[in-house]
Amino acid sequence: DPNDRIYRKFGLFLKDPLPIEADRMELDLHLARRRSVLTTLIPAGVTEFDKDEILQAQHFQEMCFKVILDRKKLIPDFVPLESGSLSKSSFPSFYLLLPVIWLDDEHAMTIDWQTIRTCLSSPVFKTLANDIEKEILCSDVHLQLANGCWSTSDVENSLVYATHKKIFYFVTHVVHERNGHSPYNRSSASSHMTQIWETFGIHLEHPEQPMLKAKPLFILRNLLHNRKPENSESQELDEYFVDLPPELCQLKILGFSKDIGSSLSLLPSMMHHLENLLVAIELKYVLSVSFSEGAEVTAHRILEALTTEKCQERFSLERLEILGDAFLKFAVGRRLFLLHDTLDEGELTRKRSNVVNNTNLAKVAIRSNLQVYKRDQLFDPCQFFALGYPCPNICNKEIEMAIHSQYRSDTASQPNASEVRCSKGHHWLHKKTIADVVEALVGAFLVDCGFKGATAFLRWIGIEVDFDISQVSNACFASKIYKPLAGYIDVAALEKLLEYHFHHKGLLIQAFIHPSYNKHGGGCYQRLEFLGDALLDYLITSYLFSVYPNLKPGHLTDLRSLSVSNKAFANIAVNQSFNKFLLCDSRSLSDAINKYVDFVNRPSSETQLFGAPKCPKALGDLVESCFGAILLDSGFNLDYAWRKMLSFLDPIRSLPTLQLSPIRELQELCQSYNWNLQFLPSRSNGKHSVEAKVTMKDADMIISACSTSKKDATRIAAQLIFESLKGQGYVAKSKSLEEVLKSSTKMEAKLIGYNETPVDVASSVPIECNLNPSNDSDDEVTDLDKLIDLSSPTENTGSVAFGLGSLKLEDHTDCNLNPANNSVCKATCSCSSTDLSASVAVELGNLELESCFDCNLKPENDPIDEVTDICLSGVVTPSVAFKLGSSELGDHFSCDLLDSIEKATDICSLTDVTASVPIEFKSSKLEDCFDCDTKLQSPISKRHSCPSEMGISTDGSCETRGEIAGGSNKVSAKSCLYKVCIANCWKPPRYVCCKEEGEGHLNCKSKDLEMEIEETPNMLLECFGEPRNRKKASAEDAAVGALWYLQHEGYLLDKNQSQMPPSVNKHT
Repeated sequence: DPNDRIYRKFGLFLKDPLPIEADRMELDLHLARRRSVLTTLIPAGVTEFDKDEILQAQHFQEMCFKVILDRKKLIPDFVPLESGSLSKSSFPSFYLLLPVIWLDDEHAMTIDWQTIRTCLSSPVFKTLANDIEKEILCSDVHLQLANGCWSTSDVENSLVYATHKKIFYFVTHVVHERNGHSPYNRSSASSHMTQIWETFGIHLEHPEQPMLKAKPLFILRNLLHNRKPENSESQELDEYFVDLPPELCQLKILGFSKDIGSSLSLLPSMMHHLENLLVAIELKYVLSVSFSEGAEVTAHRILEALTTEKCQERFSLERLEILGDAFLKFAVGRRLFLLHDTLDEGELTRKRSNVVNNTNLAKVAIRSNLQVYKRDQLFDPCQFFALGYPCPNICNKEIEMAIHSQYRSDTASQPNASEVRCSKGHHWLHKKTIADVVEALVGAFLVDCGFKGATAFLRWIGIEVDFDISQVSNACFASKIYKPLAGYIDVAALEKLLEYHFHHKGLLIQAFIHPSYNKHGGGCYQRLEFLGDALLDYLITSYLFSVYPNLKPGHLTDLRSLSVSNKAFANIAVNQSFNKFLLCDSRSLSDAINKYVDFVNRPSSETQLFGAPKCPKALGDLVESCFGAILLDSGFNLDYAWRKMLSFLDPIRSLPTLQLSPIRELQELCQSYNWNLQFLPSRSNGKHSVEAKVTMKDADMIISACSTSKKDATRIAAQLIFESLKGQGYVAKSKSLEEVLKSSTKMEAKLIGYNETPVDVASSVPIECNLNPSNDSDDEVTDLDKLIDLSSPTENTGSVAFGLGSLKLEDHTDCNLNPANNSVCKATCSCSSTDLSASVAVELGNLELESCFDCNLKPENDPIDEVTDICLSGVVTPSVAFKLGSSELGDHFSCDLLDSIEKATDICSLTDVTASVPIEFKSSKLEDCFDCDTKLQSPISKRHSCPSEMGISTDGSCETRGEIAGGSNKVSAKSCLYKVCIANCWKPPRYVCCKEEGEGHLNCKSKDLEMEIEETPNMLLECFGEPRNRKKASAEDAAVGALWYLQHEGYLLDKNQSQMPPSVNKHT
């Protein structure tokens, strides 16, 4: 309590006890001069009332409500109090607010019936027949008031109405030392009598009467709004008193002291907060009945998640919303990643957006009736009806527009723009507001009961985030297709750099394959990037949420945006030397990366002299894909990723890097000085020019900047003009983000909410066991005992890796390792030019090995003893039968077959082959799925079936490679467009089926192409294909249109004109 005020204690009497989470509610109410008063509910047992006491209590409460909410009704000489109804006391929601006396010794309270009866005996509540005026001469004991003569004891600590000022006052005491002849104030020579005559034209008839010391009746305010600035101390506020002549005052309520009035001024705000808390408790009950985790979240946390910033209270949902948004993005993205293993990053992003966008979140919230719990209105105590005053207006179809007339024009012009719902306070809930409650409640569950609670809540409202454990294992095993590229990446060095040992090396390799890389069977890091992006977003949000608990939501959002930006991640990639491991086939990208790396590694003194080069997006993508690989390989163990995040992200947490976008900073500076800001773009000779213009009161400042993209030109112009204004002494009135962080309290970083059990993806991973002969260079194996050295028969379940020449086999083995005296036919492998990885199933006696094998084989029609000289060009899926002595190989092929081959001497890599082969060696069996590259070295009869390919030149243009030995140079427009996007680091185009016409064989489909051009932000290129019988043909038309646009807008070089598909040059 502030020391300068005294408050009377009030009791809240209810039919039923409050819920446990509300019966000891504490609330700070904010007063003027940065002062606050703490209100506390204390359980005080059961109190019994008889019928007369119930009626008296109801009358007193009605009187208090008139003072609080409708004091004008107290001006007449007689104010009737409703008789009250005992039937209302039977309602479960019935309650009473009455003054009480707290007995400290007994830790109990008793109702102050004396004060209640005194107030109800006031003249304003009596009929004229009962009001007997007494002519009593003025004396020290009695005073003549405007409505009669009253004793001094009646007047003191009562409520009066000053007729000349039309204001209610609390009279504290009678000042016998002053009267109407006394000076009006210390600086004035005129008396009260003179001042009243000059101001109001009223002549005092009893100027000799002592003056009344009075305090004005309080103005009802919203005390939930925290008006106290940060790091400020409260100041005492002297109460404001005036001297009033008694004859100009009407006595209204006896015994109604200023102490009671001070307490009544707090009750609306306190009861409003209690009502909100009960709403949160009600929602908690609904959730706990629906799923067990709903009982674990606290009601206060739910209330925080239901309260918007618009309420202007000490807390709001914004911080929880930021946390919940990051988790929702991660949880939905994780499920989609595992569920759709063939979709690329763009498709996954679109599917996730369909789930987490505001429209869908509002839809699921309304379906679960969450919008009725939302607190989205600034508390107006004058419109507070929960104390027993029902709202006089009821919304229905007939009168809703009259009540909400301010929204008439908006809803008439945009009937479907935003669905709104009216609350009892007649305010509107928009879709965005309703959607926010979902994200905030997710954040509340994360803080109080972790991932499991948040997942259960999302499941309850209809958002699927669950996944099957087998999907995780399948995603890990699918990465084996990248293991043939192990020779191009130093996997061991990467693992040492990351300080993490991968169970599935293919994931690590995949994380460093750029989309432009075309020396393998396909695939790149983009899917892992999608997963890692969502992961890092949540990890960094969790870090900031826990480290800065008092940071405002706006600052938290700004800090997160800086931390998860691609440039921040790119700097990490440079610091960790990730660029050295990147596999890409774009020379322009490599040059851009080298240029940026060189700039970052320069001393800071030199970087200030040169403009920073454009940051290649691929560098930031590497960090995201790397974290995605770690997350998947660890079975979604976020603890591993969390520790790695803490060690990697130190550079972006340092204060010098915390600089907002120069455009944002310039906008905030102009807003603080009420200046007008304009960006005027233009384009000439393929370059963008932007003119930044700031219109000040007495002058204008204009600065222009040029760049290859409009976005960069705008940023540079904003930076230049901001620095210029800053140099002239203009600074933003609000604190910078760096200043805010320096003054903020930092706490320990915590990974919020992670309580899932990681998926065990390592138990089925091969255990490395070297079964290689002592001399790896041996090309001939004649005895199994030389290959596998087992001292005694035993049973083992494991994984074997062995080499024959340069052949590597990494095997899943489930076998009874009881060696048999079986001999293996002579098999010669001179395939030394490449490493072959395999997973093989072999039966030799009781030995069985199961494995995936990477190799390239060529078919043969006749029995042969050896296989020779195989050349395939292009990607081949073979189906072949081989015979090696008594061995037999069955294989599936989609290429031309050589008629006969006599000898096998050389197999090496040229292209990709996928095969599924059963092999028998006498009593042995190999079941084998493998991918490998083979290359023809010996001259044989040339028979090729090689499709033309699209390549990328060093400058990002399109080139074609025809067949090796003649063939068509026909180029697919879709393929060319895709290569152009890769070369320019654009997102790939999206193809959507927009329309179908006709039936049966006459049915035609139209494809719509959408793509974003990074150099032209906020522009979406959309092309429509002609209706065709095949969707692919319509998509090809749309791609032709896109290429035509890019060609004529100067995005492609001139030399591309001859390399475009003919349809592009003919397109109009």
